[in-house]
Amino acid sequence: MDRIHGLREIADDFDGFIFDVWGTLYDGGAAFEQAVSSLQALRDLGKRIAILSNSPQRPGTVAGRLDRIGITADLYDGIVTSGGVTHDLLIKRTGPFSDLGERVFQTGPVRFPETLPDRGYISVDRVAAADWILCSGPDEPMATLQSFDPMLDAAIAAGVPMVCANPDLEVVQQGKRQICAGAIAKAYADRGGRVVSIGKPHPEVFERSMSILEIDTPSRCLMIGDNLSTDVLGAARAGLASLLLTQGIHAEHLGPTPAMSAVEDLSSELKLRQPTYVDHAIAWSVAPNAG
Repeated sequence: MDRIHGLREIADDFDGFIFDVWGTLYDGGAAFEQAVSSLQALRDLGKRIAILSNSPQRPGTVAGRLDRIGITADLYDGIVTSGGVTHDLLIKRTGPFSDLGERVFQTGPVRFPETLPDRGYISVDRVAAADWILCSGPDEPMATLQSFDPMLDAAIAAGVPMVCANPDLEVVQQGKRQICAGAIAKAYADRGGRVVSIGKPHPEVFERSMSILEIDTPSRCLMIGDNLSTDVLGAARAGLASLLLTQGIHAEHLGPTPAMSAVEDLSSELKLRQPTYVDHAIAWSVAPNAG
C-alpha cells in the first residue's frame, strides 16, 4: 500500500480506470475539485474510463446527473450501475433471479422508480402479498433503519427473498449520513432472510465495467473509490488495483489527514483488503505537503 499525491504519479501504470461516483467524484452537490480535470487529463493520455456506481438508478439517470455537474459523456466510455444490472437481470430472469415470482414489494418505488422492469412483474403494496422484495433504498432520504422493522418482520414471517439493488450501507450527502438499500438488506439477512445483492463488491458489475474498458488484463486497470467494503474489496476480487480516497465514507473514522497506519488499522478492523494506493481526494497532481 502506497500513498500518492494525485493520479499523475501512477497514470502510466494503467490503461483503464474505473471511477466510483458518490464520495469520489461528488457527494450530492457540485463535482469535487479536480474531478473534471483529472478525468480530462486521463482522456488526454488516451486512457479508457468507466464509471461504476452502486446507484439503484439506471445508467442514463446517473449520466444526466453527472452531466449537470460538468462530468460530460466525453470524459468516460460508459456507465455501469447496480440498478441497471439488476434491471437487466430481472428482464432475463437468469441465475438467482430465475425463480422469482411476478408479485414484488418495493422499497423506494417513488424515489427509485426505474429499477423494476416495466413488464413481467406486478408491484404490490403489502409484503404479505409479494413473492419477493426489491430493495432499492428508502423513499425518504433521511429515513432510519428502524422505520423498516415492521416491513422486515413481515417479510421474515412471509419467508420471501429480497433483491438488493444497492449494496452500500450508507452514503454521506454533503456531510449528512443516509442509509442505503444495503443497510436494509443487511438487517434482513441478520434476521435470517435470503438476500441477493447486485453491485460492488459483487462480480457482475465489475465484469460489465471491464467490458466497457475493453482491456483483457485486469492488472492494467485501477478502481478508484472511497469505500473499503465495496470499491477496494470488489477490485481485489476482480484482480484490479485500487485507490482509496480517504475523504469519503471513512472520513469520520480516519480523520482529515490520516496516517497510512490508520488505513491499515481500519482495514484490519473491518477484516478487509488493504487498497493498493491511498490519496486524500480525487486529484491529478497535488504537492505532497498539501494533504
